Amino acid sequence: MKTYSEVEVFTPGELLALKEAKRIVRHFPTRDRQGRWVRCHEVARIVGAVLGLPVQDGHYGMMEHSWLWTAPCVHMGVAPNVLDCYVPGRAPAVQLVASATGWGYRSASAKRRDVRPSVMEELYQRLKGRG
Repeated sequence: MKTYSEVEVFTPGELLALKEAKRIVRHFPTRDRQGRWVRCHEVARIVGAVLGLPVQDGHYGMMEHSWLWTAPCVHMGVAPNVLDCYVPGRAPAVQLVASATGWGYRSASAKRRDVRPSVMEELYQRLKGRG
């Protein structure tokens, strides 16, 4: 069964981006080579680069979080839909969220400065080697 959101809320392009994000993320490890958790901040940046979608740093609820917008943010007060590649506290990990229901996402004005280049490289190499 297709949901109301699949038929009426999300565009075919957004649904394709969701499908591609799921395909990408399933190749990523849970932990990096040093045994540290791979975080949403790195995952969002790799998936965003592949899909050509803008990354947003901020908060989801009380947690620091990073996600993708399904389009550039051009209008103040009107957010595009969210493609979340590593949803905190939910399963499945990759979800498409309508901006009208995404009240838990709060943007930060500054980009994160703790994104780990070594993890970014590891994820990129995993993605590149997937065949």
